Amino acid sequence: DLKFGKAHPYTYLSNMYLQMGDSANAIAVIDKGRIAYPDDVDLMIEEVNIYMHQPGKKQDAINNLEVAVQKQPNNADWQLALASMYDNMANPPAGQNPPKNYDELFGKAADHYQKAIALKPNDFDALYNMGALYNNHGLMLMNKAEDLPLNDKANYDKDVAAAKEEYVK
Repeated sequence: DLKFGKAHPYTYLSNMYLQMGDSANAIAVIDKGRIAYPDDVDLMIEEVNIYMHQPGKKQDAINNLEVAVQKQPNNADWQLALASMYDNMANPPAGQNPPKNYDELFGKAADHYQKAIALKPNDFDALYNMGALYNNHGLMLMNKAEDLPLNDKANYDKDVAAAKEEYVK
């Protein structure tokens, strides 16, 4: 209430609630902090960290990361975090079909990985994840080719060639 320490007390209190396993109060504290300090990027990121681990809150996490990236576009870690969110949405666990907006999610993941790599060229996580993204895309294209009817050689060859291009990347 005295605005001592700016947004930090909200972050600290939220973390204490999380350590006690009380995510509802952790979010409530962050919400109160966001009202007092709507442009504080640290509060947005705290909220992202909470939302990333809650079912049905991934889009909220992405929305906050998008704002954080707009405010500080040269932060490679946030570019990487946003890329990872899009990557995870595009590539669900084994046995699940890719989402209908796969191409959009793939494109956003690739774009943010590339931005992260441009900002930190030797970042292992960004480089590895970018390679995994292309590998997964190639695998999806290869599976698509293998699911085609045997008499559809033209599309089979096209999909296999596209998959190989992704593997090369």
